[in-house]
Amino acid sequence: MKFTDNKQLKEYLFSLCRTSLKEFNAKIIAAKKPMIGVSIPDLKALAKSAAKENPQAFFSVLTDDTFEEIMLFGLAIGYADIDYGDKLCLIREYLAKADNWAHIDCALSSYKFIKKHKDAFLREIAGFLTSQDCFTVRFGVVGLLDYYIDEEHLDYIFEVSDKLDCSEYYVSTAVAWLLATCLAKFADRTLAYLKRTETDDKTYNRTVRKAAESYRVDAFVKELLKKTVRK
Repeated sequence: MKFTDNKQLKEYLFSLCRTSLKEFNAKIIAAKKPMIGVSIPDLKALAKSAAKENPQAFFSVLTDDTFEEIMLFGLAIGYADIDYGDKLCLIREYLAKADNWAHIDCALSSYKFIKKHKDAFLREIAGFLTSQDCFTVRFGVVGLLDYYIDEEHLDYIFEVSDKLDCSEYYVSTAVAWLLATCLAKFADRTLAYLKRTETDDKTYNRTVRKAAESYRVDAFVKELLKKTVRK
């Protein structure tokens, strides 16, 4: 799908607008930029089509005017057939634009290229985790969640979770989501970690809550965790 300029792109986005979705998303996402009301599946389909056809042209017609255009920028990084180094440059540019959890979580879901560059990208994640921007830190945490929950990286995840400043809500909830997913995949090792973790009480209790809500966490594990909720 080709767009000759931003006006044409915006006309297409407004043709996909759903008022009810716009109102719902405004409540749960709290984006700083105006929302048009386009669904994430529609944005993913558009980014995939346009970025694969001519990524440079697509990036050039996007502005930072709307939530959807920023999201398209982030999604297109994953779909574009460009060098790994170029993707990293675009990711840094994207993180300067992203202003909400959805920009982080949804964009990362399209970054399958990370699987081919796990060692190199883990070094990038280490840098993101030291940022003063909570959404950049969240990007690092959700990157671990999406691509690094395995035997090799589990101890690193625990180390990161203990060291991170989780005072920001969007960092704390991401860490809780990460640890709850670790529980689902590596219950014994994660339970042993949670017994000694130095993470703050809110993040710990959010982890317990996330685990309780997950259909992938064993019922016995959920019962054990309920008894450990911090007051």
